[in-house]
Amino acid sequence: MLKSVAPYFMLALLTMIGIEIGAGAYEAPAVVPLWAADPQAYYRFFAANPAFAMHAGQLWWIFITPLTTLIALLAALLAGQLPSPRSRLVRIAGVMIFLMGMGTFGWFVPTIIRLQTAAVLEMGADQAKRTAALWASLNWIRTAWFCAAFAIVLRAVYAGDRKASLR
Repeated sequence: MLKSVAPYFMLALLTMIGIEIGAGAYEAPAVVPLWAADPQAYYRFFAANPAFAMHAGQLWWIFITPLTTLIALLAALLAGQLPSPRSRLVRIAGVMIFLMGMGTFGWFVPTIIRLQTAAVLEMGADQAKRTAALWASLNWIRTAWFCAAFAIVLRAVYAGDRKASLR
């Protein structure tokens, strides 16, 4: 049975990484600059105008990122059931995305919560801007990490005999 589901987790991992890259590629240039330039002003404006507040973290990322992390873990665990070299490639990408998921919930999420809630008002203006700039810069590194993992899984999909099925 494990042999029959491993290819589906490989494809699910490819799909989820692609979704994360696409959403992040939109959000990084279109949304992040709105709050990163001055997190305190951003918070004050949206606290005063809640109907216009963007809640991508609460409405999108809180569901997509854990799902991607879980699929990455399962794909890495099931990768041994895939033929070589697919097995190694999927395991590498799965571990990469799992580790990024842990980093996301260990630093990115707590930091953005501090930057987009009343906690930002307790920071100095310069500290808030520096923290936001660091978050935005590291987010580009995170995007590059996802792109690398995507390329690895894509290579796994096309590894081996091209005429053979994914099973």
